[in-house]
Parts: sequence; C-alpha cells; structure tokens
Amino acid sequence: MRGNMDLSFPFVMFLVFVAAFVFCWYVSPYRVETPSWFQRVVAISWIVFRRLVSVAGLLFILLCTYILWDSETTYSNKVFGTLALLFMFLYTIYFGIVGLAMHHTVTVSDITLYKEIKKKYGLKW
Repeated sequence: MRGNMDLSFPFVMFLVFVAAFVFCWYVSPYRVETPSWFQRVVAISWIVFRRLVSVAGLLFILLCTYILWDSETTYSNKVFGTLALLFMFLYTIYFGIVGLAMHHTVTVSDITLYKEIKKKYGLKW
C-alpha cells in the first residue's frame, strides 16, 4: 500500500529543519560584518521570541510546582520534584537570556556567542 502513504508530515518536518538551518545561518554573527536592517529585525525578533517562550516555560514550571505541592504524595517526592523543577527553572532562565551556541558543551561558548550577537546587532539587553 505504498500509494496510500501520507508523506506530508515528513515533508513538513524537512521544511521546518531547512527553515531552522537557514534562519541560524542568516542571523549568525560570523556571517557578515555589518548586518542589514532586515537581518537586524530578524535577529531581534528571534531574541524576543526566545524570551517569550522562556517566560511561558517559567510559568508552566511554576504551575507544575504548585500542582506537585498540592498533590497527595510523600514529602520526599515533593522535595525531589521541586529540586528537579528548580533545575529546569534555572536552565529556562539561562536559555531565555543567553541562548545556546551550536557547541554548547560549556557555558563559556554560549556567553561568548551572546556577547558577539549583542555587539553585532547593537543590543543593550
């Protein structure tokens, strides 16, 4: 039944992957010396979008913490769950502010890339 196979999902995922790759290439601080106005708008839009997603994630983590402490589970489960959610909370804040570099094995590369992006696009925040 090969003729009936729906290929729309793999095709859409391929398009999303290609769009993400092109987007990352386009706003890379290493690509051109002086960014165009459109490149600047795209980069700032990405930063604002990333921070909005992070705020939504933080609110979701706070909701999960409330649900955890409102549940009828043991105290040790609540503490362990809260510590795990705290780790996710801190990571979400870090991701929202700094973002992740391509090789994010160490946070130094993330912060270095963030500083280069701020310098290239003239960002104060």
